[in-house]
Amino acid sequence: MGNLFSKFKKFKNRKITLKVEIETIDKNVEVNEKVENEEIEIIDKDEVENNNIKTIEYLPVEMQLLIIKNLERKELLEMERTNQYFHALINNYNLTLKKFKSIDFRCSAIFEHSPSFDKCYEMKTLSEDFPMEFFREKWKSLVDKNIPVFLTKFPNALFQPCIVFDEELPEEKVLKLPLYPDRLLKFQFVRYWIKNLFVCDFDMICFTDHIFNPEMIKLLFNSEEISQMKFKCNIAIFYLIKILMFGTLLLIFWVLETVFGYVMI
Repeated sequence: MGNLFSKFKKFKNRKITLKVEIETIDKNVEVNEKVENEEIEIIDKDEVENNNIKTIEYLPVEMQLLIIKNLERKELLEMERTNQYFHALINNYNLTLKKFKSIDFRCSAIFEHSPSFDKCYEMKTLSEDFPMEFFREKWKSLVDKNIPVFLTKFPNALFQPCIVFDEELPEEKVLKLPLYPDRLLKFQFVRYWIKNLFVCDFDMICFTDHIFNPEMIKLLFNSEEISQMKFKCNIAIFYLIKILMFGTLLLIFWVLETVFGYVMI
């Protein structure tokens, strides 16, 4: 975070001292930068040993945003998670919103020769605030119920549901979620990615082969979390509607109204 203040604009004729945590190789380093008429002093992390980050809440919002917008998305999420004030600020300005050209809910067999599969999001240890105790008590029963993450037109092992992100043509990335989670880590992985999809902005969403199962959504999230889930996109296309049964159609519309809130803005 040591370079966050290099792009500050002119504010007022006064000196401000900010104490923040900075990751440096050399210890006891003082960084002084002048931003036109404003001088900012950053004090090394040894001098703020009992505080992870001294907040900058006394700065005007415009300057706070200039700092925060220079953070990587991972850093934004960490700041949002650990500081109540910045949690509100980041959410009010949708600063964690990741933009994509499109997202397509497809099955992996269709893309088995695609170079996209070289760029998969792998399952790993996640830093999200996960209600571990809650799931320790119920995950075995979830496995026994054998509830799928997706409603799909290919309900067999030959086709693995995946989500294809089109960030910048022709670059694509693929997210593979387990259809039937059988371990606690897999439930955590599914919850993490579903939650993150709802803080993204898409030009287009295509439900080609599958859609999220509302029963799984209700098991992974509480009612308050579900009420805040909103898919943000300009265009939504449902190819799978043409081949699904009437009862499933009703369920899909229930998903759109109750779980997703809305599909198009």
